[in-house]
Amino acid sequence: MLSLTLLLDHEERPLRLAVAQALGDAHARLQDPIEAIRYHAEAASLARTLGDPLAELDAVEMLGRDLAQLGRLSDAVGHAARALELALELKDGERAARIAEGGRGLLKQLDEPATSARWQTFEIGGG
Repeated sequence: MLSLTLLLDHEERPLRLAVAQALGDAHARLQDPIEAIRYHAEAASLARTLGDPLAELDAVEMLGRDLAQLGRLSDAVGHAARALELALELKDGERAARIAEGGRGLLKQLDEPATSARWQTFEIGGG
């Protein structure tokens, strides 16, 4: 099992963020979504604390994928919505379009209409 040494000093938070994201990604590749969720949630929290919206976007997007892999589709939709908000804040139209498509796909799996304007606005390559 991979583990994260707790780095408590404020100056070490960026390192801790990078390690948490890397461990989350590693667990996702190893198809261990429970541990991936743990580390991606840690990375998202640290990114918010540090005010790093790009790192938060990366972590939240992966967290949504981890949750979807476990079948927690409603939770995954919530994380996709947050990822979409962050992509829009960062003015990354291509990524926002990809995230919106994923959100619509999750809603379809839940058999819920993607009526929210946030999911309807984007098409692949648009924004």
